[in-house]
Amino acid sequence: MARHLKPVVIALLVAVSGCAYFNTFYNARVHYRKAYNATRKRVTVNLSSTEITNYDKAVEKSLKLLNDYPNSSYVDDALLLLGKSYFYKGDYRQAIERFGELHTFYPESKLGNEADLYQARSFLELERFYSADSLLRLLLGEEIPKQIQASANYVLGDVLSKQRRFETAIPYYEKALDIGLPEEEATVYFKIAAAWDTLNAPSRAAQYFQKVESADPSWEMLFESKFRYGIMLRKLGEIEESIRLFQRLLSDDNNRASFARVKLEIGKSLLALSETGDAIRTYQDVITSHPRTKESAEAYYLLGKIYERDLADFEKAVACYQQVTLEFRTSVFSDSAEIKKLDIHRKMALEQVIAMADNGVEGTVDLQTIQAASDSLARQMIAEADSTRRQTEAAGGSDAFGDVNTQRQGTANAPRQAMNQPANLRRTAANTGGEAVVFYSDEQDRNLFLLAELNLLRFSRPDTALSLYNRIIKEFPESPFHVRALYNAVYTAGRHGLPGVTAEDYFRRLLELYPESEYAVRARKLMGLPVESRESTFISHFREAETALWDTGDYRKAYEMFASLAEEAAGDTLVPKTLFVMAYIQEHFFHSPDSARALYDTLRTRYPETAYAAAGTRKLMSRLPEQQAAADTAAAAPPDSVRAAVTADVAEREAGNDDRAPGRRDRRVIADDRPKTAEEVESGPVNGIQAILDQIIFPRTVLRSDLPDEMTLRVELDSRGRVVTAVPVNPTGKGEIDDTVIAAVKKVPFVPPPAPRPGDALTSVTISVPFANVILK
Repeated sequence: MARHLKPVVIALLVAVSGCAYFNTFYNARVHYRKAYNATRKRVTVNLSSTEITNYDKAVEKSLKLLNDYPNSSYVDDALLLLGKSYFYKGDYRQAIERFGELHTFYPESKLGNEADLYQARSFLELERFYSADSLLRLLLGEEIPKQIQASANYVLGDVLSKQRRFETAIPYYEKALDIGLPEEEATVYFKIAAAWDTLNAPSRAAQYFQKVESADPSWEMLFESKFRYGIMLRKLGEIEESIRLFQRLLSDDNNRASFARVKLEIGKSLLALSETGDAIRTYQDVITSHPRTKESAEAYYLLGKIYERDLADFEKAVACYQQVTLEFRTSVFSDSAEIKKLDIHRKMALEQVIAMADNGVEGTVDLQTIQAASDSLARQMIAEADSTRRQTEAAGGSDAFGDVNTQRQGTANAPRQAMNQPANLRRTAANTGGEAVVFYSDEQDRNLFLLAELNLLRFSRPDTALSLYNRIIKEFPESPFHVRALYNAVYTAGRHGLPGVTAEDYFRRLLELYPESEYAVRARKLMGLPVESRESTFISHFREAETALWDTGDYRKAYEMFASLAEEAAGDTLVPKTLFVMAYIQEHFFHSPDSARALYDTLRTRYPETAYAAAGTRKLMSRLPEQQAAADTAAAAPPDSVRAAVTADVAEREAGNDDRAPGRRDRRVIADDRPKTAEEVESGPVNGIQAILDQIIFPRTVLRSDLPDEMTLRVELDSRGRVVTAVPVNPTGKGEIDDTVIAAVKKVPFVPPPAPRPGDALTSVTISVPFANVILK
């Protein structure tokens, strides 16, 4: 009897054990599904407490199955569920580890494809783009289910979009739609539309924004797609229709949280119709109805631009720009507003000192004095605005936004009336500080030139700039600014097509008076003529040195070529530029501040009147303060040959356009003689390439033989010098190497680039990271 009972007992024990591990996995899956369903419906960024609880329980039950029943048939299921729970919790490193375990220990599991997909998504969230891209392409090269194939194409589109490779991303999004991605269809349409918008293809973007509505989007996405569609209509010239669409959005109370954004776009559309007065009233309504928001800060900025560019009321423009940061401290328009305010102050100061000289008055104009007067006007405008608002409120009125079409039926004098109304500014105790710059009335040629460049480059007034260049050409024939004024007149007349003015007249005079100058060479290029001057050989060699430095990366050779040019062409007008580039290489590529300072000092002493000497002086004052004592010694006895200063391997590299026209930056060298700030000269790591190297410690799996000499990366920076993306130009093919370097670059602050021009978003630079001295575990 006992002999017959023994097999039954064993069978019961096996059954009970099987039920146990199945129940454990079943409970893990139930908690995961509850959490995931909540995640799919969530519209906010952060996980809810319910989601967190259920994901935690799914993790707990999955771990229990792995620990208590390691030989069960549900282990690979538990690993996948565990990895997905970590993924949605935001613990991407744990997720990657679990998906890797599934592949390592269960290579034949039918769940491997899904694990690959989620592992790639985890890489993407960690911005390990190379790893994500490689894994997805490997996955798409296999025979996989259609749902996985659609999702993989979609995620690969995201990987490319994150790297701003939108034109490459769009076909993958479209393929995902073709295969079938019902749950994500609205999102994919929206992403394709946004990509076309970024690529400046508003017609295609509009088509896809319209498709979003047909794909059952969330309320938030539906609003955003309609909002962006309205912007596309304006870009396509259908401005009246864009205004009507924005008005419909304002009529729906569900969109109340976004009313300020909609009003800003209505204001921009009104400006596109040249209805300046209505645009001003619209922006003032944003300021009144939505105070202390990023939208009201933007409204101040846009008001400032109207007063500056359309109405030439620079005092009111400054008052508006001053309010941007005070209205919303972290406004993305703060930096641009400060730059515009300073430009206006410079313009006012220069106009005042030029008027003094014209009237025979000797003296100076301090930029801070101009700022103080401007601040006083701003306070007066604030007080007037407060009084007007109190009177309006006492009379039972309001500044609330009304029907735009009704407002647009006013008189033709509405823009002038709006200009005379004080901007609706809040009372503040603004103190803008300011840059201590003094302009001297006895430097009339310099002042005229600086004011001309401001009008040309900052205020988009080429006619005013040309008239100022003409004054220099006529009144100051012996001035060092004479040749520069002639060249800039060639550029201004040629590029802007001013009536009754031809670039040829200025060009002929430039060649007649300064046939061998660098400006004659530049002017020939502007006019599309071959370069035929004694400087052509120098410039040709200079370009060869640039090619060695920036294109082939042979830094030692490039430095020697620059040094030879400086020694062989003593007295040439291009020598200061050459010395400046050499100093720049010493400081930023060879990490030799003493040698750099010696060269900057040489520039200051031998070529004191050049823009490069001025830029070098600023470097001496701000970039290398800790080397002051050493610099004084070096300046007293500069080295006989700068070649002796080459003591270290170079580590950094930048790239940019080679445009010699005034106002365009050449990131390789200073392209024109306009004095530039240190930020305009370079946008590399604040503390040099060594700051990146200090962050790099490769894992133990990396061998020295795996490392090339260096890795070049394309880095995109925002206006504050923060790294937005970093993409290897020459990836090693080993994810752990590429990802480690990318992560290191993102930890390091860069020198902020100059404020972008309207329409610009990010500044792209290229750096090279050498691997000779990196640490291996």
